[in-house]
Amino acid sequence: SFDVRGTLMTVKRSTLRIFKDSQLDRQFDDAIWSEQQTDTLSVKQWSYEQVTDWAKHHDEISDEVADLFEENEVTGLELLAFGREDLKEIGISRPGTLALVIKAIKGLQTKSQCHPIFIDHDPYCFGKILDQLRLKVMSKDGYEPLLLSDIKEGKQDTFANTVDYYFPGELADLILKKGPPLDSSILSQDQVGHIQRWLDEDSCGFVTKLLYRASCDGWQASNFHSKCDNQGPTLTVIRSTGGYIFGGFCDTAWS
Repeated sequence: SFDVRGTLMTVKRSTLRIFKDSQLDRQFDDAIWSEQQTDTLSVKQWSYEQVTDWAKHHDEISDEVADLFEENEVTGLELLAFGREDLKEIGISRPGTLALVIKAIKGLQTKSQCHPIFIDHDPYCFGKILDQLRLKVMSKDGYEPLLLSDIKEGKQDTFANTVDYYFPGELADLILKKGPPLDSSILSQDQVGHIQRWLDEDSCGFVTKLLYRASCDGWQASNFHSKCDNQGPTLTVIRSTGGYIFGGFCDTAWS
């Protein structure tokens, strides 16, 4: 389970690893995951032999108590449920011994609880990624990545960044199909790629929206400002009558 900035989410570890070589796949790899977890997380699965071994190696539990656990074949699940009266019934009656055993059991109970893993990402965005992983598990060959239009406005840049964190490089396409980054009838795809890289390098965002096209919206300055004023940072691309292409990026809104 995850604590995503205060929002609890649950997903199977096998689902997190559905896309190989992703950050999630590496983080929850069987070998790495087992190293990250303590043995106490599986106390509920302990056999009575494991309970006995735990008791014999515990500094505050006597061998006599360990022998009683072995004699009564106390399992891990039973051990976690034991209270003072239960311990008395199997033969542990001395108050001091009872107190030490109860203290040790409480320590196991605390350590065996499943603590959510904290995720420092936007809950909406991380939740959408988990939804895609579940969809991949269920649909297999019918799976399709999301489009930016599937993400609610105001979250699109954040979502793209979150996807790139967990699915770096080309792996991001498994979750998010970004499509052409710029809707332009002037620029070639190579030119669009260059501009998008410049924008990315300056942390200007992934999401672009066509505001104004002179051939459709009019050639007057008033036409431009009616479409572009108060719209945030803008990229302007112009082609002259001689075929030359030029333009610029404005990091503040037009007014």
